[in-house]
Amino acid sequence: MITYELEEAMKISQEYLWEMSLLDIINSGDRNFKVLIDGKVFFEEPYFPILEFIQYSLKWMNHQKSDFIYNSIESEENPLIAFYILNGHWKIYSVWQKFECNRGFSDDEVKRFIGEIISQIVI
Repeated sequence: MITYELEEAMKISQEYLWEMSLLDIINSGDRNFKVLIDGKVFFEEPYFPILEFIQYSLKWMNHQKSDFIYNSIESEENPLIAFYILNGHWKIYSVWQKFECNRGFSDDEVKRFIGEIISQIVI
């Protein structure tokens, strides 16, 4: 099971998110963020650019047939979080991952994971 922890959740309208400048997004959106696989921390970043991630995630949710590859302009090392389709399942990867995850995830698991993060932030 793939889950997440997001500290200091904020709420923002999707309309306002699209109107924000990139500088505003970068300056206002850093949060402590963890991705957990079966309860084990796979990825952790105390200054994760959550609004930039949400913008990318919203775009991806409308075009889910492609890989999910989130690269942040705040990081020289990327992707911060990625899901690649391999043999009919989604594989998770991060340049900062704490372990290699050999488990594959279904479409529903990946959509639920990303959708839950979006719904925690976007009103």
